[in-house]
Amino acid sequence: QITVRSPDQPLFTSVACGGSFGIALDTQGRAWSWGVWADGRLGLGEPPLVSHQSKRRAAYQLIPRRQPKPPEPWCQLVAGEAHVLAIAVSGRLYSWGRNI
Repeated sequence: QITVRSPDQPLFTSVACGGSFGIALDTQGRAWSWGVWADGRLGLGEPPLVSHQSKRRAAYQLIPRRQPKPPEPWCQLVAGEAHVLAIAVSGRLYSWGRNI
């Protein structure tokens, strides 16, 4: 079971697991990700600061978090060790993460 704390309570159509992270696709074609926050694999940008004094950043995103709105809705997501490939409804292929 995936618990998402969100006012819109999304429904998911698929989920994929990579190396220390997961990603799920909701019915609106949006991606939600969680896990190790490294190499851009979560598609969420830079991790938030845990401590402003030490400039230390979060290492994990434990609760699924919706990614920024994609250029077009996704219809399929595939996760690798440290990257994600996303196919849009138009058939275009997008990617993010390490060495992509």
